[in-house]
Amino acid sequence: MSEDFKNQHIVPVSYLNHFGTKQKSGKYLIGARTVKDKKLSKPFRQSTENVGYICNYYDVPERDDPKHWEHFLDENFDRLCGRKLEQIIAHATLSPNKTVVLDDSKKDLLSKIIVSQMFRVPDFFKHGFQKADEVMKMMKAELIEVFNDIAPDKVPYVERVEFTDTQQKDIILSNIFDDERFNRYCEILKSKSWVVYYNCDYNDTPFITCDNPVLVTNSNGSKIGLFANGLIQEETSIFLPISPSLLIAIYSPMAVEGGMWLLDGEKINLMNEKKFVKRINEMLIRQAFRYVFEKI
Repeated sequence: MSEDFKNQHIVPVSYLNHFGTKQKSGKYLIGARTVKDKKLSKPFRQSTENVGYICNYYDVPERDDPKHWEHFLDENFDRLCGRKLEQIIAHATLSPNKTVVLDDSKKDLLSKIIVSQMFRVPDFFKHGFQKADEVMKMMKAELIEVFNDIAPDKVPYVERVEFTDTQQKDIILSNIFDDERFNRYCEILKSKSWVVYYNCDYNDTPFITCDNPVLVTNSNGSKIGLFANGLIQEETSIFLPISPSLLIAIYSPMAVEGGMWLLDGEKINLMNEKKFVKRINEMLIRQAFRYVFEKI
């Protein structure tokens, strides 16, 4: 029983399957490379179930159900990346250039996938722990100040209060996935301009993905990451590859002097745009946690 739900994926298997090749067994094989010191290993083939995970990563032993967050992410978000995302991929693939392929319901689904993915990876927790530590120190200082006046004998107890890493992770996840807060992040994304890029040269130069696949960057790509850019800044752009041929792009409605509104929800064919595709791929490699993935 202790081995159940041990391999906890920081990127859903159902998402990776869109970059994999289905086998007779029903499993999906994907091309993978490990990233170390910004260098890529030689490619190897692996089942999508056997990559993109960290053992017991979301476990909180202090909870009645230590696997609470693993189950929560699977039930609420991983399943969105299966058939529902496949329908978006099929519709966008088959639609003519400059067709509106993303309505409000599709943006709602994609925003949930994107926001949940941004907040489940090690890069987010690295910053989250730093912020949590700052908040804890501030709260303890305020409590100590209060107890110094009303119950000085309690001060040593407050000073000894510490939270384990898993307790901090539990607090962070509880706050991020609070319904009101999570929906507010989704609304920020839905208020922006969305484009679906179709890579006409995907057989030769496909979009890749990685185990940290939501790319948040500024207009020239000099700053990468959620914390380096934020969600509401005018220069912030968000990208998520959803197949070797399709890339979801989200821009400020003021981008290109407000011209992005004219393309909102549309499919845009990329022809002879290998430089753009390679640029996106290079940034995904730079922000990958451990693995880069490509179709075989």
